[in-house]
Amino acid sequence: MELNGLLVVSLSILLLWIFVRRCKRVSNPLVRIDLLIQNTPFIRSVTAALFMYASGYGIILILSLYLQYNRGFVANRGGAVDDATGLGYDGLRTYLGATL
Repeated sequence: MELNGLLVVSLSILLLWIFVRRCKRVSNPLVRIDLLIQNTPFIRSVTAALFMYASGYGIILILSLYLQYNRGFVANRGGAVDDATGLGYDGLRTYLGATL
């Protein structure tokens, strides 16, 4: 990782820590952190969303490599197929999320 990227990540973590600490100290916080931590359905749904998006990334990455190495697609054409796949995957996920 470059020095600029490391600096941005470090600064983001520091600012998040300051924000959480301030939200815990004031009487009327912007975000009630304790409610987020104690709400188990919220934590489970966030975890499920994380796994769902992570699996979608893996599928699109493997598809891209398959198209380039096995089917002989150039990177631009494989990327165009990946874009369509990603949009379809997000649309399906949105549809299923709305109907469940």
